[in-house]
Amino acid sequence: TDLLLSADIQGDERRTESGDYLASVVRPLYYHVFDETYEKVSVNAAGRDQKKEHDALKKFMPADCVNYDDWNEFFCEPRRLVKSLVLTDRTKLFDKPPGQRFAQLRNVDWQTSLKSVKTHREVHSLWGLFASIHRVFFLHLMMYLLTLVAVVPAPPESSYIRLAGNSTPVRLSAVGLLVPLHAACWKLASRFTAGGSARCCRHCGINMLLFILWSLPIATYALLRYVEAFGDSVLHRLHARLSNGMVVVVHVFVSVFGALVILCVPGTSIKPQWKMTSVPCRTTVLRWLFWLIVLSLKACLSLNAISALDTAMDELMISRPGKESLRDLPQYAFSPQWDKDMIEWSILIFTGFLLYISDTQFWFSLGCSVLGVLVAFQQRSWKCKDFFQVDSVARIPERFSNKVLGHDDENGVAHDFPPLWNTIVKYMRDEDKVDDDMKARLSYVTDRRPRIFNQRNSWERRLTRQLGLFNDPTWPQNPDVQWRIMALARGLTMKMPRPFRAPYIPGVTVLIPHYMETILTEKKELYADQEGHTHVVPLMSWLEYRYEEEFKAFSTRMAKNVSHWPQFGTMWGSYGPQQWKSLNVWASMRSQTLWRTVAGMTLYHQALETHFKLAKDPRGFLLASDSASDPKKLNHYVTEMFTCLISMQMYPFFDDVMFGHTNKMLDEFPDSLKIAFIDFEEKGAEAERDGIHSRQSRRYYSCLIDKTCKLVDGKRREPRLRVELPGYPILGDGKGDNQNHAIPFSRGMFIQAIDANQGAYFEQMLLLPCVLGEFRDSKHGDLGSQKIVGFPEHITSDFGSIGDFAAGAETAFGTILQRSYAVLGGRMHYGHPDMMNKIWIIQQGGVSKATKTVNLSEDIFAGLDWTLRGNGRKIQHTEYFHLAKGRDLGFRTVLLFFSKLSAGTGEQLLTRQIARLGAQMGLPESLTLYYAHGGFYLTQFLLSKGIPMLVFIWLLVLLDDAESSFGAFDARALMMGASASSVMAKFLISQFGRVMLLFLVAGTAPLLLEISIENGLTFAIVRCIKQFVTLSPLHFIFQAKTIGSYVSNEILYGGASYVATGRGLPTERRGFIGVRKKSGVAGLYNDYASIAFYDGAELVLAVCLALMAGGLDVDPDLYASMGWWGLVLAMTIASWLWAPFIFNPYHFKTENLRKDLEDWIHFFRIRVPTGEDDVKSWEDWYGSTQLKAGEGIRSSPCAALTWLIYLASWYTVLVNKTQLVSVVYSWKISGMLAQVMVLMPPVFLSSGLCVVLDLLKRHRGLVLQDRLMLIACCVVACDVVEAVVTLSLLMTIGWTKCAIAGVVFKYSFISMLLVLCEVLFRVMKKETMDRGNVVVTSLERWLLAHRMIRDVVVSSLILLGLIPGALLEMLFDRSCGCKYTLHNLLVYRDPGHPDNAEETHAQGQGDARPRGYTSLGLSSVPVAGGDYCHSAGRGCSSARRRCSSPRQPRWGHGAPCAPGRGWAVRASGPSGVHGWPQTPAKVCKMGTCSLLGGAFPDGVFAASASA
Repeated sequence: TDLLLSADIQGDERRTESGDYLASVVRPLYYHVFDETYEKVSVNAAGRDQKKEHDALKKFMPADCVNYDDWNEFFCEPRRLVKSLVLTDRTKLFDKPPGQRFAQLRNVDWQTSLKSVKTHREVHSLWGLFASIHRVFFLHLMMYLLTLVAVVPAPPESSYIRLAGNSTPVRLSAVGLLVPLHAACWKLASRFTAGGSARCCRHCGINMLLFILWSLPIATYALLRYVEAFGDSVLHRLHARLSNGMVVVVHVFVSVFGALVILCVPGTSIKPQWKMTSVPCRTTVLRWLFWLIVLSLKACLSLNAISALDTAMDELMISRPGKESLRDLPQYAFSPQWDKDMIEWSILIFTGFLLYISDTQFWFSLGCSVLGVLVAFQQRSWKCKDFFQVDSVARIPERFSNKVLGHDDENGVAHDFPPLWNTIVKYMRDEDKVDDDMKARLSYVTDRRPRIFNQRNSWERRLTRQLGLFNDPTWPQNPDVQWRIMALARGLTMKMPRPFRAPYIPGVTVLIPHYMETILTEKKELYADQEGHTHVVPLMSWLEYRYEEEFKAFSTRMAKNVSHWPQFGTMWGSYGPQQWKSLNVWASMRSQTLWRTVAGMTLYHQALETHFKLAKDPRGFLLASDSASDPKKLNHYVTEMFTCLISMQMYPFFDDVMFGHTNKMLDEFPDSLKIAFIDFEEKGAEAERDGIHSRQSRRYYSCLIDKTCKLVDGKRREPRLRVELPGYPILGDGKGDNQNHAIPFSRGMFIQAIDANQGAYFEQMLLLPCVLGEFRDSKHGDLGSQKIVGFPEHITSDFGSIGDFAAGAETAFGTILQRSYAVLGGRMHYGHPDMMNKIWIIQQGGVSKATKTVNLSEDIFAGLDWTLRGNGRKIQHTEYFHLAKGRDLGFRTVLLFFSKLSAGTGEQLLTRQIARLGAQMGLPESLTLYYAHGGFYLTQFLLSKGIPMLVFIWLLVLLDDAESSFGAFDARALMMGASASSVMAKFLISQFGRVMLLFLVAGTAPLLLEISIENGLTFAIVRCIKQFVTLSPLHFIFQAKTIGSYVSNEILYGGASYVATGRGLPTERRGFIGVRKKSGVAGLYNDYASIAFYDGAELVLAVCLALMAGGLDVDPDLYASMGWWGLVLAMTIASWLWAPFIFNPYHFKTENLRKDLEDWIHFFRIRVPTGEDDVKSWEDWYGSTQLKAGEGIRSSPCAALTWLIYLASWYTVLVNKTQLVSVVYSWKISGMLAQVMVLMPPVFLSSGLCVVLDLLKRHRGLVLQDRLMLIACCVVACDVVEAVVTLSLLMTIGWTKCAIAGVVFKYSFISMLLVLCEVLFRVMKKETMDRGNVVVTSLERWLLAHRMIRDVVVSSLILLGLIPGALLEMLFDRSCGCKYTLHNLLVYRDPGHPDNAEETHAQGQGDARPRGYTSLGLSSVPVAGGDYCHSAGRGCSSARRRCSSPRQPRWGHGAPCAPGRGWAVRASGPSGVHGWPQTPAKVCKMGTCSLLGGAFPDGVFAASASA
């Protein structure tokens, strides 16, 4: 822009189809961006564009790959621009006269100019992570070491010098060495992550000062130890008053100064481009105080755990290097005992630190929960008494009139409020949230105030509205309406800015990205033929079951407004095509569809129209009244002010159904609805002249359509606006590009980011003028405020246990936690439903970042960049305005969602934004940023590693203990009087029991406190109890394991990709193992084997070995305390092995488990199915998902180091014990022979067998196809035989623990060899594998045999664990006589949830009820006691209530029963003829449930009901 303004404008004869600037300046830049990542864009057979990355970028993005942030920073830094922009004649652009520079832009050599713009390398290793969070790591390590040294008792006085010092001050001083060590690592990490253009060395003087600063602690510590060794006389030679204490003081001073520089002085490897936004002093003090309290509580309550760690090492008599004498250390260092002790000491210290840094996340969550409550009171001006006692619902008229309408009458209520409130109620009725009766009760009638606005005291509200113990006829029974009224009442209690007045309301655009999500549900989705799907329930029945009263209101409304609306109730097959159109819309408004989102967002249009009609501003009165009287003019004003913009990425590729839904949406909703999409056409004859990329086949355009655009071929619409793009625009993972290309079509100053699974409410939309008032700023004017304003969401998908878990977590995050994050300076942009200033957000790349892989979590980078650019930019959280939001409902979809978030967070932690914010922010803000985002995910990883580490230490110490047959050698028992099992019991109780308790409490506290604020403490407690009873700990433990797996893999290896989760209802059962090739559907075992099942099985094995080694041989007073550790261990094992099956719908049905067993047999080829070519074998699955031969690997030093330490631990234990065996049995056993036999891996017999089989196949024609299971059993049998033979010597002399340690070592050694084999096959070229070399084929068979047995054992263990659940379900079924299960009660929190275990048939004209559909087709069935069954299957509980008075059936087609009698039913056939069933199939006795069927006059018509 500056170049253009200063240009000497001259005529240019060059004209192109694309435009000169696009062709000459923009496209060359685009070439450079495109060529950095992609090879070409081709067109596939379906006509869609298909990107092809460079071969080196297919798996992951290398650290030196330039991305958008590098180019953006380059163009934001004038000095680099002046220095780097070079023309094709090798002169510099800025050497030209100012008037000629713009014209010379076409001659810039962009390849040369942008050659070295990389400023930050996204390094996938711990170095990249360390560069981003080094301050957090340093703070915790410093606190941990100081606490560890402080709790250790002072050593007794001695004449020799210990390695760590003889006195407590000297030992504490050793911690100061952490400062230079950390500084060196920080500099090294900064060097690794700095890009080429950022590796400019600082001034030599600055580097020298920093070197001196970091070296001072080393010098002072060396002087301190020298004085300690030789006495104060050394100092007295310099000055008589110098002493050792003064040296300690100097060392502490320089160490503390260096630590403060690291923690408190912002610093990065490059000079910041922008200045951070200043924070008020009061806010800074609050943030420091918060973290001081949190860290102080953590440190104080961790003293016991750290003290227990030191006590355990003392009681285990583990040598510690700090306590050893410098004189004696060389004598026994590196002996077998010393090596073993050093490894055990290192592992104990590391595990203690791992748990120490983990629990900070939980303390942070607890602190944010308390702070969130305080902030909620502060938002209400600290009127705590009014908050608890005043009926906020009764005050809605006065508060709404004053804060939103801006005027009131003498009674405090504006005269415009009653008609406005009636409009709100009308919208609720049109949405079928209330029926006609409740609408009348809620509405104003003449001057009569609705009784809902009558004042009620706190006890009345608690007993009627919160607990529902007493009926309140004025209070709606619909939970959604209850929440809406309460949310409006709560919002009006908060401080709200002065609203804008029509017609001066600034423009706003709602931006909704859409890919291929469902727009409008179809009949085939809601009620399709379920043939062959015995575990699928019709979606329409689920929705009717979930929203029973709303469906009644819908039917009543349709019967009133639509002539000849049939009274078929829930007999879905009887509805005609026209009725199904209305049913589709009704269902879509209760599903996570785009229709629901657009219907909600376009309520802004109606709300703005309402504000125009109510406008009282004298300056705009004529305009407002004039427009109010003219609907077209009013619509024009509102359309100019508000735009609902859907960015449909795949619009050109829609099918006829989606085109129809899109057009229906445009016709149905207001004119403010617009659709942006990316269109294309052939390059044309001008392609070369226009500079279109030679490796792209099309021109691309950003297009805009609305309802006024003409239809082409009756499907897609002709664009009204087209903007040509430089090339193919989807260069990232899709969503960010899709959002950003639509920004040119947005209207107004503000953009609100919305997802395609949200909704809205009319009464909340009326608050838009107040929301826009948040952007007022006295410095920049009404529209210039640099803000991102966030809002909470109402999670509507709290259906079933998993839905409630996900909804609860999302509710807590979106309310109480974000409320605290905003105060603490850690809230960022999370996409929906934040509103932002468009003018400022487009300067940093749009509402989302779109670099492939790096910006997988695209939304948050807008907030990170916003905060990083500073200069007055702010992010705030406002809670008086709400939108609706749908979340995932099924176990698998929830975990898919978190896997995407985890992988995205892993990438996010390596980016420049996190690294620079972590260094430039103040310490409190840096800690908040970490624990509010990446720290949560890393804590899940640390937590999932905590229990295996503790079990490993437990087993290691137990097997290192003296053998029971040689108690005389147990020096520890003789000296300390405590066994190793008792010592480890106390250690385990003090360590992980505390962390797991914090994990559960911290996960519950935010939701508990937020629900207490919204609905009262009693309601909150009940909801949390429901979560625990329905096994929420198992879900969250498994979720932590999944999160930890994905985030760690992404940090170390990279390669994340976008995951489509889907948010459908959890109606489908997922099989145990997926065996069908054509379906492409895997099973639960295939999904989670490598994530959790293998680790869970190994944990079971380790625990069993620990118990065999005497893990429970503890002192009697420790048994009770061990119960908590045992419970934690059991929960972890149960979660890691069985959680996916526990939360899998209908998993324990007998026929389903029988099918699972058949699939399991076919999968492992135990019995090859005949005539079925579609069955996928284990070998196919393993080769494609785990082995991945020939695809290459990404190595991690961490993995190699872990294996090295693990094997070294068992190696040192075995070497120490075998040496002892050789001493005790020197006359019988050779020490060398004992070590060789114990340490030798059992691979010789099995590998020899594989070679022999391969030779027999080659020379004798031995058929090995489909015999891998037999071969695997033989191979593993050889391993077992070889292991037993080599360890038999230890067993014969009674050294059981040593033998078990040998088993563990041999198993671990084979596991490592198997990993190395997999690595070998991944790096091996395909040509080498196809040659059929004996060594290669034998090695492959050996590998496959071991891996198959592993999967057989693990899957068998899981199947055995599922048998009790199946037996319990069968027992309950037979004892109750119902078809409702306890598993349904767990998964859906409803024992009478519809299932389809039985099959019924409906025959009749026009009735298409499918086979396999049960208890869903009858509109009402009276059962024992006079209650009528819900069509979708109510529970047995309703059938056990005796009826005291006759009741009418739901739709008037059932006959009431007499008290205590049986039932009677009649149903309407397709023709509307009513009749009694002539021959009931079964009778429903008192408290039992059965099927009901009969013949009807209009034909044989079967109906069923379950109760």
